[in-house]
Amino acid sequence: MEDTATFPLEAQAALEAYPPLWALLASPIVLIISVIIAAAAFWQNKRTQTRTRRMDTLIRVLDVEMSEKYRSDHDAFVRVRDEKLWPQITSSDRAEDVELRRRVQAYLNHYEIVALGVEENLFSKTIYRKWMGSVLVRDWNDSVGFVEEMRQNQPNLFLKFEGLAKEFDPAVINHKSSD
Repeated sequence: MEDTATFPLEAQAALEAYPPLWALLASPIVLIISVIIAAAAFWQNKRTQTRTRRMDTLIRVLDVEMSEKYRSDHDAFVRVRDEKLWPQITSSDRAEDVELRRRVQAYLNHYEIVALGVEENLFSKTIYRKWMGSVLVRDWNDSVGFVEEMRQNQPNLFLKFEGLAKEFDPAVINHKSSD
């Protein structure tokens, strides 16, 4: 028969061979806390990136649009639009018309750069749409005939600009205007 006096000592020795309950739970608890902290840091980083991208959009557009060159190119675009000089600047080799064409293209290229930045998620589409969306669509509609004429020699000219205009307003003009 087994000695009962030594049984509790054997049981105690067996229990001491296993780690205490807190030691078994420590690793999973530390892992769960680490995952929660990592998820919170990731979420905060995403919020910061979004805010930074929105600020970058505003700063980039403001920087460009406050420059003398941009304002001069914008004035050329408005002149061509208001005086309906599109056919003249598209086909003429006169120095003044070539210069107007270059300045109009520079003005429209600003939209192409913004559209590329939006596509690449560098600029906030939401902010740009609220701020300049209707102007972008208007300028696309005003220049679509000119762009199509220029695309005869440069087929990929202002494709991003056109795509963003259509995204902002599906009813944009996508055929040669009658002007």
